[in-house]
Amino acid sequence: MPEPGHPVNPSRLWRAATSEDEMFLRTLHAETQVDFEGLPERGVLLDLQYRARAAGYAARYPHARRLILLGAAGPVGMLLLAEEEEITLVVDLAVLPAWQGCGVGSAALRAVQATCGPGGVRLHVRADSPARRLYRRLGFHEVGDDTLNVVMHWTP
Repeated sequence: MPEPGHPVNPSRLWRAATSEDEMFLRTLHAETQVDFEGLPERGVLLDLQYRARAAGYAARYPHARRLILLGAAGPVGMLLLAEEEEITLVVDLAVLPAWQGCGVGSAALRAVQATCGPGGVRLHVRADSPARRLYRRLGFHEVGDDTLNVVMHWTP
């Protein structure tokens, strides 16, 4: 994995994911999930979770764009975007822990905000996630919630 240093690649913020990114995406999933900590079969459970999540996203958002976020030396995160009517939906956003707080997620979200349609950008975030502070800083407002997640929206 690339070492943190320069938060984003100055020439390219992201690129389309390819089948060659599968190992990176699995590693990213494992490093960003707190579920199953301490369990002896954590690797197996994370693999099942990864495959179920990928299948669910593919079924619900068949035309979503999976983007690999780039640091100065290679992949550092992933962004999954879907279009729903006039809204851009951030389906998933993950950044390697070593790169969190380096501006990668902020830069990606600002780019999405700059290119979205008139309906703005919507995302769901776990209610207990520290990422909510980032989203608020970028102008997202809470517009709904359920037991686990908060729906946040930004309009141009």
